[in-house]
Amino acid sequence: MKFWTVLQEPLFQAVLVENGNIIKRIPEIPPNTPVRRVGCIAKYKDKLIIGKRNSLEIWDFDGKELLQTLYSPLIYGLHEINQYQDDIIICCTTIDGIFRLDLEGNVKWKWFAHQHGFCPDTKLLDDPNWQTIQLTQSISPPNSSHINSCRVHGDTVIASLMYNKTAIEIKIGEQGYTKLIELPESHGLHGTIRVNNELCYATMDRIVLGKKVIDYNYATNEGYLWVKRIVEHDDKIFFSHESGISYVFKNKKDKVYDIPLPRPFGIVF
Repeated sequence: MKFWTVLQEPLFQAVLVENGNIIKRIPEIPPNTPVRRVGCIAKYKDKLIIGKRNSLEIWDFDGKELLQTLYSPLIYGLHEINQYQDDIIICCTTIDGIFRLDLEGNVKWKWFAHQHGFCPDTKLLDDPNWQTIQLTQSISPPNSSHINSCRVHGDTVIASLMYNKTAIEIKIGEQGYTKLIELPESHGLHGTIRVNNELCYATMDRIVLGKKVIDYNYATNEGYLWVKRIVEHDDKIFFSHESGISYVFKNKKDKVYDIPLPRPFGIVF
């Protein structure tokens, strides 16, 4: 089994994993400079996209050659990247937005959570010093929605608004939305997707894969903490968490298989 993932803080690297072993790292040494830190990854056609502080890098899928870099003032707090037709759809938690960009960085669609009453407007994009702030400061706005995922399904996006404890579905190019889940008693939602017409999602200490529910047992340390990304691939459902990447078979979810890794975020095949 071979896939890409991102190792979160303190490593901030994209890594290629084969049979449980890391065989390539981008960058090779964990970066100290914030602008060089890797935040998330995705696949675009037959290429790899690496998301950084204010940019997207397009690499050949083996990670041998950097082909293109795309900059945008909307890339900040980047949490997920998707291919949509010939474009890219991203979500950025700090400015609570979902955006469609072409490969030149032109904006073709914007959806902001504050425009729908989910959170206040951060007004960060209005700051005349935004380019400097974007490159040099790490900001966590109060009362944020913290959009931590935006998975493309056909012509819609399923987005998880973590602090609103809500998942919604938005038709790409439009502003309306449909509420899919609301869990007022939870810490918040992560990584909501749809698999075989069933919703899969996670909270801080629970993962729901359709009808299968896995709770974290704090007394025995059994289970999976902070599941942040869920991915369907072939006959399996994968999920990344604090101590690795795990998966179940879609037609037989009774057994979970684990691949230990240090704080992986996302899975790309």
